[in-house]
Amino acid sequence: MIHQTYKRVHYLFVASMILNLIVASILFTPLTEMLAQPLIVDEPVRPSPVAVVFSAGWVTPNIMDYRTLIRLQKGLELYKTGLAKKIICLGGIALPDQKGNPFTIAQGMKNMLL
Repeated sequence: MIHQTYKRVHYLFVASMILNLIVASILFTPLTEMLAQPLIVDEPVRPSPVAVVFSAGWVTPNIMDYRTLIRLQKGLELYKTGLAKKIICLGGIALPDQKGNPFTIAQGMKNMLL
């Protein structure tokens, strides 16, 4: 019985080491860059009638998620530099405001911009 348990633990250890080596070979080699290359957009930014900002959520009704804030700042930057004439905020979960009235994340993003 003890011998079988030892064998199982040994097999699990060997399997986890092999998996770790595979993951390390993907993460710490040029293979990662090669796999990510189709996702990298390296084009100059052109003027557009609108900048669409997608929400990544809110932490609490009063605190915006960091990713949402970064996206909102980038949209504002595009607007201020004249590359976008309008900003459209997208986000739909209803949150209660301080008075208990519901508002969407998009409305909260708009309020942050104003």
